[in-house]
Amino acid sequence: MDSKYIVYAIVALVLLQAYVGPTIDSERRWRREHLPRLRKNKHENKTLQAAFNEHGEEYFEFIPLEYVACIDSLPEREKAWIRDLKEIGVSLNHRISGNPGSRGKKLSKETRRKQSLAKRGDKHPDNRKDYQFIAPDGTIRRVHGLKQLCQVHNLSMSGMSRVHQGKQKFCKRWAKAGAA
Repeated sequence: MDSKYIVYAIVALVLLQAYVGPTIDSERRWRREHLPRLRKNKHENKTLQAAFNEHGEEYFEFIPLEYVACIDSLPEREKAWIRDLKEIGVSLNHRISGNPGSRGKKLSKETRRKQSLAKRGDKHPDNRKDYQFIAPDGTIRRVHGLKQLCQVHNLSMSGMSRVHQGKQKFCKRWAKAGAA
């Protein structure tokens, strides 16, 4: 069947258990969403994540279960698959969801434009965070947003962000430059 609406399963081959979900782009869903989260140990389904951690990526497969003709029936078909797998005790899903959310809905150009503007820190300075650092000369520096500080002193934004989060003690470039 030539349909873009798919109910899929991520199958843990060694456990013979599966996680079921819906998608309109199976390749993207697996390669760009599930797999990167599983590799980073950040998947929202902790049971699936634990199985992935224990057995490894080579024991998991992404398999289309059913091609659905209409997007409106996708949540119901997802529920049915989860229910069936739960009945025989092989579902890795925690709950039977089938929540359609905003799946498959096209946003208007105006809505997309508003979302885009909302994400631009330069255009909306209130979106920037306040930071506090101890400069190399020992003074306390308070800044609103990292971008300008990093540009003026040729610093790494990711490095300064890690310093702020406590993941790193100092930014080498700032220490070398003796920036105030």
